Amino acid sequence: GGSAGGPSPAGWGRAGWLVTGSRDLSVKCWTAPGELAVEAAAAHELSVAAVAAGPCGVWASGSRDTSVKVWTAREGDGTACVLWHASLPRNIVTCLAFLGSSS
Repeated sequence: GGSAGGPSPAGWGRAGWLVTGSRDLSVKCWTAPGELAVEAAAAHELSVAAVAAGPCGVWASGSRDTSVKVWTAREGDGTACVLWHASLPRNIVTCLAFLGSSS
């Protein structure tokens, strides 16, 4: 949740997971209040300002460091791994969303 005294961005992921981002630079997935399922510690260089839950168990995070990352859970060890990464020079990421297919 809101470490360091402020609220964190949050979004619901696969099977009811709650995805949170924080000023401690981490992105976390929770299965229930207080039950941490997956963590990406030091996910960004500056505070995480946006998260979005995506399809098929992936999630995205955006940061004040101008980067966007798409994550998935690493099987069996409770950590996350980056599937995709991009940087948006001079643009702090404050909002993210996955858009559905029109097919």
